[in-house]
Amino acid sequence: MHRLLKQSADGSLNRYYASPRYAVGNEQVCDGILLCQGSTAVFFEFKGSMFRADAKWGSNSAVLERELQAKLVEGKDGEPKGVKQLANAISNVFRDRRAVAGLDLGCVDKVYPVLVTYDEIGDAWFLGSYLNEWFRRAVNGKNISATVTPLFCMSADCLEGLAGVLNSVPLSSILEARYKQDKSLKLPFWLPNNAALKGVKWAAAATLAEASEELGREAERLFPNSLPPYQA
Repeated sequence: MHRLLKQSADGSLNRYYASPRYAVGNEQVCDGILLCQGSTAVFFEFKGSMFRADAKWGSNSAVLERELQAKLVEGKDGEPKGVKQLANAISNVFRDRRAVAGLDLGCVDKVYPVLVTYDEIGDAWFLGSYLNEWFRRAVNGKNISATVTPLFCMSADCLEGLAGVLNSVPLSSILEARYKQDKSLKLPFWLPNNAALKGVKWAAAATLAEASEELGREAERLFPNSLPPYQA
């Protein structure tokens, strides 16, 4: 995700910072911060845990909730996960004024928390509204210097699709337009007719195109007699 976002952002509309750390203490703030035209910021957490099949496809909702809690909200030992990591990071920076090394966030007046899952569950119906209940409880809005939007949730596949337009559209505009489509955030992120994407020409992010070429060449090397010569 770091390579994808760093190469896709054009630097003026979107500028990505991977694994930012606090200036004092050196702990990681969150998995990534993307600045959109200077005045808005997107705080990312990426979650690589895969969910058990019986949790996703079974009929026992208690099993699913335990998985969601343990992997996206709070671990069994009380360790913050996903939702609470984002809430803590935003509170630390915009309430407690903890400075981020090499990154001036003093002009940021709006923050978008985004949770990305490598599991497809990130695109599940009602997941966004469920996680937002926990996010609202975890983030303390008092004395926070920036407006904090609801938490957005999506799969890595969804973010990969969006990466192809980050050289022409601020991610904050896409998130804002998505929120206006469905303020309850009950539906999957990828809805048609996002106003910020109207008229935008779509193309695969350069990182994904490079990865596809590398995969083709590697497959040809491993199976030289089984596949036709790779052509980009």
